Amino acid sequence: MTSSDIERSGRRLEALREMFNLTQTGLAERVGVNQSFLSRIEKGERPLPAELVTKLTMAYKVPATFFEVPPSDRESLVQTFWKTSKATVADERRVKRLHREATRIFEAVSESSGYRATDFVSPADHGGSVEHVATVTRNRLGLAPGAPIMNATRTLEHLGVGVVANLDGLDPSSTDHMGISMPHSSTGRPLVALISELSGAEQRFALMHELGHLIFDQGLSAPIRTRRHPAELRAHHFARAMLLPIEAVSNRISETLNLQGYLGIKAEFGVPVASIIKRGRDLGLISTDRERSLFIQWSSQGWRKNEPVEVASEKPLLLGQALNEVYGSDRVHAGRELGLPATLLRQWVQEPERMTSSSEGARVIDLASRRRDNL
Repeated sequence: MTSSDIERSGRRLEALREMFNLTQTGLAERVGVNQSFLSRIEKGERPLPAELVTKLTMAYKVPATFFEVPPSDRESLVQTFWKTSKATVADERRVKRLHREATRIFEAVSESSGYRATDFVSPADHGGSVEHVATVTRNRLGLAPGAPIMNATRTLEHLGVGVVANLDGLDPSSTDHMGISMPHSSTGRPLVALISELSGAEQRFALMHELGHLIFDQGLSAPIRTRRHPAELRAHHFARAMLLPIEAVSNRISETLNLQGYLGIKAEFGVPVASIIKRGRDLGLISTDRERSLFIQWSSQGWRKNEPVEVASEKPLLLGQALNEVYGSDRVHAGRELGLPATLLRQWVQEPERMTSSSEGARVIDLASRRRDNL
């Protein structure tokens, strides 16, 4: 075993700990070794023994090939992580590791499938204007100036961006994390992942938010630490501009539009009411006083946690299609080849299909169906 092999297996052991949210001590106790022994492996000071690989594969249901994944420059790239202040450091490490693994998988199968790489609009060509970049991006997608985006997930996939809607299976109900991406000029096949169980409208907004990062933040050299960071605010602005083009809302949002009136816009465009209010302010259609008043009403109505008008959730397709193209439908075989548990691959492509009752009683707005009905 060469020194590079020893270093690689040590890094993959650390990746396993990150993926399962384990400390060295916790992992050592689970597999019956000393913590210092694991530490030396991770530092590349000694090889990962075959018998320990066997214990790890049995304990965590990962294929042995997980520890053979070669190092990549992607490991050093900065991720944009939309989260709340409550998110723990350990959870952040786990989410970032899962995203790096999902990105690795998508890059591999997308390239092997011959799927298109991304070709984003260059902000520099448009003076860095969020509004201009959003307009040109919509034009490239063939969207009419005032038309709603019927499926935000498919929009990203059409641009060559992979999407995973349920990245973290350990705690999918957590609301401390929303979306994650890795903007860099070398990632021609990027992947955006959603983490929490978001509503359909929140899901669509989060995807466009991360697309904003992919387009504008390719030179990002350090993590974004605050929600008020200019890059975060710009990604929010971009999401609003993509989902609510000026041609669609300039004659609908006004100083006199009441809070209930925003629900009609939400139903048509699949955007949270809070984002529609912000869009009105972006475009100078409402004053700061009116914005403040609407948000007070929005909060007092309990809409912060439960907005009326449910928008249908969207299901990604591109990652599953690429996996099928390369490996067929056998996720165990794909997992062995790619060095990841088959259970993770199934989770990320949402197999098997979740069965949902059509009589659950909630009013769900499916934008694609609405469009077909209106044709």
